[in-house]
Amino acid sequence: MSYFCNIAYFLHLILLMRSIFNPFSILFSIVLVVVLVGVAEWLARRNFSLEGEMNKNYLQILALEKIPNRAGWLKQLVSQGSPAPQKYYDFHVHAFKPFSQPDLGFSDYFSARRTPASTPLGASKSIVWLFGGSTLQNLDTPDSLTIVNQFALNLKNAGKKVTVQNFGVGGFPISMELTKFADLLRRVPAKERPQTVVFYDGFNEMGCGLYNGAGNLSGSLRSKMTTMVEGNYGRLALYGASNWLKTKSILWRKHFATKMEYRIFDYLKKDSTLSQPKNFNKTVAIYIENTKMIEAICGVYQIKPFFILQPMIHTKKPLTAFELGIYNALEKDWKVFAANFYKELPTKMQGNANFYDISTVLNNRTHNDFFDEGHTAPYTPRIIGKKIFDIVNQSVE
Repeated sequence: MSYFCNIAYFLHLILLMRSIFNPFSILFSIVLVVVLVGVAEWLARRNFSLEGEMNKNYLQILALEKIPNRAGWLKQLVSQGSPAPQKYYDFHVHAFKPFSQPDLGFSDYFSARRTPASTPLGASKSIVWLFGGSTLQNLDTPDSLTIVNQFALNLKNAGKKVTVQNFGVGGFPISMELTKFADLLRRVPAKERPQTVVFYDGFNEMGCGLYNGAGNLSGSLRSKMTTMVEGNYGRLALYGASNWLKTKSILWRKHFATKMEYRIFDYLKKDSTLSQPKNFNKTVAIYIENTKMIEAICGVYQIKPFFILQPMIHTKKPLTAFELGIYNALEKDWKVFAANFYKELPTKMQGNANFYDISTVLNNRTHNDFFDEGHTAPYTPRIIGKKIFDIVNQSVE
């Protein structure tokens, strides 16, 4: 009896499948999916705003600082895409593709950030190169207010004709800056080499050490390059398809693209061993070794180097209420690693005449200077740029 019941059930399933998967049902299902996705995309576009693309703390900073033409500035920030298109470079891998907005631009000179107060190349008495990560690249503020332009403006006001190049690149620790510095020295004509070079660091050296291991690249870049070099083409295909969809669909861009990237490359996985003393000590040691290699290169080319330890939210005393809220929300491991790094490094670098700790330059200010661990409010670079000028000025003709 059970045998016949099973046959009857099997025939019932066949009839059910035929009714479900007849051509009309398939066509109806496809149309229904297309309509639902279309409606979701329409709603996403209808609710889209520039503010939705930005860090919420940064938007609050912009409102508090009353930056002129706030809406126009935000439009310039997001108009290149998120993230902005990158250009490949041998050895130092990437930087922004050259582009120009009224207040935001990157030149075709190795993707240097535009520095309006700089004397044009060829019309100056000396050249200064500055290297750093996103905090030196300074996307949080217009060209005229960046740390590097404020430094250049102070040189100009002192009557000095200096070409100043901002080679800051988001995510770069000093290891990558060293590579870029050495590469540019051999690529540019001798007359375009600098007499002075500044390395503005702290954020990425400490952060990469904690999250990716001492001396390693950022997790995102490292994972993507590993996937490509080791030939995991399935992941690359998924990532390429997701990024293509991101350029076409606001729905995908807002709700799925970032999650897909994290799922494909899995670079947010935390390694608890990286907060241990062995990795911490190696992180400090690698920074010091990088400074020695830079000094050796500078000795050959007769360049004066400066190593600047940057201010960060944990180094400012006291914090404003706004900054304290941001600091309190940070991970405990980050706070401990950051505090120890900023205590140990200056101690280890004592006696090095090229090293300058300016991490306390924002102390006792009632101004909201930070909107995350180390990125600054639009007008704060005036203070930092002036401080770098005070340090470097006597070495610049």
